[in-house]
Amino acid sequence: MTRTVLYWPADRSVRAGIFDAGRPDVVILDLEDGCAASARPIARDVLSQTWKWLADSIGSVVVRINGAGTPDHEADIAALAALPPEAAVLLPKPVSQAALARLAHGDRELWCMAEEMALRDRFGSIAEAVPGLSTVVIGIKDLADDLQIPLNPDAALLRAGANALRTAAQAAGLQAIDGMAFGDEQALARRCERAIAEGFDGITFGRLRDCAAASALSGQAPSLHSTPAQEQEDGEYRLN
Repeated sequence: MTRTVLYWPADRSVRAGIFDAGRPDVVILDLEDGCAASARPIARDVLSQTWKWLADSIGSVVVRINGAGTPDHEADIAALAALPPEAAVLLPKPVSQAALARLAHGDRELWCMAEEMALRDRFGSIAEAVPGLSTVVIGIKDLADDLQIPLNPDAALLRAGANALRTAAQAAGLQAIDGMAFGDEQALARRCERAIAEGFDGITFGRLRDCAAASALSGQAPSLHSTPAQEQEDGEYRLN
């Protein structure tokens, strides 16, 4: 079954019952785009606590760190030391074999973003050199920039690029997660159904309430449940 993957800002608090409105299969605890630079030090201080709470509630949690060569990258790597080996890590661009190999500790699962078409021809060699790499996540915003087109998640050229990356990733034995689904109920349902039809292994969401659209992924009639206003805002992927 195609999985629903929710971006969760690393500086956002969590509380009991937060996933009642829509439970994702995977949570990406985001230290990069989902977290303002000024909030990252505090987010790192509570990273292990937040990761454990989410892992106990959801089961599968991936920590997205800042990219290699950025000011926050080294601090993020240091913070990962407080997490258990089963904590998966998502590397944003620039994605390289060296950067991924540095994150590989024991059996740790590694994910990477796919936001540039040039990466398509490198999945095979990277996956062979870094056995811990399991999953590729399409970043449609930066992919649109790479293709030099406006960000329209339904644009034919953007879909062609995303599917070219998906095909190459899956040929290398990696799972491929489609770029973020957003919009009204009909748009979310359509994008979920498209992810299934195109052969993606999952799809990302930026808001907790949108995870209810995952019903489309299991063949059920899609439905977005109404929830209290604050609960709708929790998990907002607000910086991207």
